[in-house]
Amino acid sequence: NKSWATPFTQKEINSVGKEKPKTRLFKQDENGVFQGYLPVALESDDIIRNIPQPSTEVQQSIRMIINLNTNNESEKAAEIKKILSSNKDYISWFSIYFIQAKICIGNNSHHTYIKLINEIDNNDLNKELIKYAVYYINKLLASKTLEKESKEKNVLKHLGSWLGLMTIA
Repeated sequence: NKSWATPFTQKEINSVGKEKPKTRLFKQDENGVFQGYLPVALESDDIIRNIPQPSTEVQQSIRMIINLNTNNESEKAAEIKKILSSNKDYISWFSIYFIQAKICIGNNSHHTYIKLINEIDNNDLNKELIKYAVYYINKLLASKTLEKESKEKNVLKHLGSWLGLMTIA
C-alpha cells in the first residue's frame, strides 16, 4: 500500500497555473537546442529554476547518452548511473530534463525508457521522476488553456501514460 505525499509546499501548489502566459512552445537551453516539446503551461517556474544544475559538460554528456536505441539500454544505463551517483543533486535535474525532453514529446519510446530507468535501478531517481511527472500533470490540469489546447492534452496523455508505467506496470 503506497501513499504519495506531495513534495511541494501549499504555497507552491497554489501557485500552479497562475504564471503569466508565455508565447514560446518549445523550451530551449542556453545554446538554443530544443530540450523537448513543452506547452506554454509547462515552461520553467521557480521550483524548476531552483534545482541545482550540473556543469554544461555533464548536461551535454547526458543529452548524448539519452539518445538511445533499443539495443544499448544497459550501456546507457551504466553511463547515466555513474554520472548520477557522482552527485546526488544531478538526480532532480536529470528527472526534469528527462521528462521535458523525452516523456512530454510522445509515448512511442516510453517502454524503452522504462527499461532504461529499471536498468539504472535508483530509488531516488524513480521518486524524482514520479514527483515531477505528477507536478507537470498538476500544472497542466490547472492550465486555463487545457480545454482549447490539443498540444497540452497530448502532453497530459503522455505524462499520464508515463506515470502509469512508473507506478503500476
